[in-house]
Amino acid sequence: FRWYGVPFYIRTGKRMNESSTRIVIEFKKLPGINNYKDFGDIEPNLLMISIQPKEGLNLQINGKRPGNDFIIDSPNLEYCQSCELENNSPEAYERLIMGASTANKSLFTGWDEIEYSWKFVENIERVFKDIKPDFPNYNSGSKGPEEYLDLIKKDGRKWWY
Repeated sequence: FRWYGVPFYIRTGKRMNESSTRIVIEFKKLPGINNYKDFGDIEPNLLMISIQPKEGLNLQINGKRPGNDFIIDSPNLEYCQSCELENNSPEAYERLIMGASTANKSLFTGWDEIEYSWKFVENIERVFKDIKPDFPNYNSGSKGPEEYLDLIKKDGRKWWY
């Protein structure tokens, strides 16, 4: 019930123009801000959590610039963990190779789990055997299907790259 009416937009695909995993939370504008013509085009406050390729946080907030003029700035408060801490953390495949060489099975799937996964996938294949899915495709190297990019614009929102 807490998330009722809150839109969630997920954009995913292979061979898109950039490979990243990011969560962007767009905060609602203040209720009365649209009454001021000077502030009609300010960007919303954003919290961006970057998971890949650079782990970190970015908080973009709107605030009044110091002084007598009523000017809104949007400073960014940014923390990049992989930029700040120069540790040599292993990549995903490096962890797998290390686990295999030390007989650590915690990173690997057991045969029973693989068998159940295939049963699950085979059921999906059986259901969609004669049904051609109707979804828009996109060109390799693009930001995704134009239909969905336009759909979010109709909702009065935008994709945050």
